[in-house]
Amino acid sequence: MFGLPSWAVAAGALALAVVLVKKVKAANFLYHFLVFGQVLPPLALFLYPFLKALGFYSGPPNRTVSQVWTDITCWYFGCRFKKIGDGELFTEKCMYVCPHRSWSDFFVHRKVVDGRGSNLSRYGVLLAFPWFYVVTSFDRSAFWFKRDAVRKDTFYPWMSKSLEESSLPAMINYPEGTRNIKLTPKPLKRGVIYFAYGDNLPLQVIMSRGNEDMVNEKKLSMGFNKNIHYIYGKVFKPQDFATREEFFDAVEKEFHSLFDQLYGEGSVNPNARA
Repeated sequence: MFGLPSWAVAAGALALAVVLVKKVKAANFLYHFLVFGQVLPPLALFLYPFLKALGFYSGPPNRTVSQVWTDITCWYFGCRFKKIGDGELFTEKCMYVCPHRSWSDFFVHRKVVDGRGSNLSRYGVLLAFPWFYVVTSFDRSAFWFKRDAVRKDTFYPWMSKSLEESSLPAMINYPEGTRNIKLTPKPLKRGVIYFAYGDNLPLQVIMSRGNEDMVNEKKLSMGFNKNIHYIYGKVFKPQDFATREEFFDAVEKEFHSLFDQLYGEGSVNPNARA
C-alpha cells in the first residue's frame, strides 16, 4: 500500500489504533468492550482446566468457569470492593435481588455474591455478549428467556428447573425490570419475587454502587480502579409470610431502604472526585 512494505503499514495501523483508543471516547469504549466481552470469556475457558488442576478453582458450588471470567474481569478493571454495614451473604439456595445499573452488573454482582448466583437474562444480551452464553453453558449459570414469550404458567416451572440444574446454588435477579442509573429506585416488578415465594426460595436484597462508574454504555465510557460499595441486606424466607403480597411488600421496602442508603440524599458517590 502506497509503496510501503507490509510491516510499515501494519505498524502505522497499530499506531493509529493506539491513538484512537487513547484519544477518542467511542474508540476507547469499543476497545475495552471487546476485551471484557469478547476476549476475557474465551480466555477464562482456556485457563479454567489448568487453574482447577492446580487447585485454584474447585468447581461447584461457586468456583466454576464463570467465576474465572468474573475474577479476571474484575482484575482487568481494577475493581475495589468495600462492604458497607455488618450484613452477611446468605450462602444457601436462594434468590439475590440487585439494582440493574450497567453491563458491569454481570461480573460485579457475581463477585459480590461470591460466585454463587446464576443470571436470569434476556436473549437480547447475547447480541453484545455472545461469549457469555458459551462460558455460562458450562456451569449452566445463565437462564436465557425471551421477554415477549414469558407466560407465568410455564415461566415459573422453567425457572425452578433451571435453578435445580445449575451448578450454582442461587440466582441473581433485577426486579426493577430495566437498567436504572437514576438516584431514585423504580417500583419493583412482582413476577420474580412472587416466584421466590411460590418456590419457597429465601430471598436476599443486595445493593451496590459504583457499577456505572466502571462501565457506562449509555455514555460510552469505561472507568478503571473504581470503588464498588455494596450492602448485604435482610434475608426473607417465604414461610415467615402469610401471603405473597406481604412477602413482596417486605422485599420492596428493604430494596428501597438500601437503595436510599447508597443513592439517597446525603449519600456519597464512592468515586466522586475530592
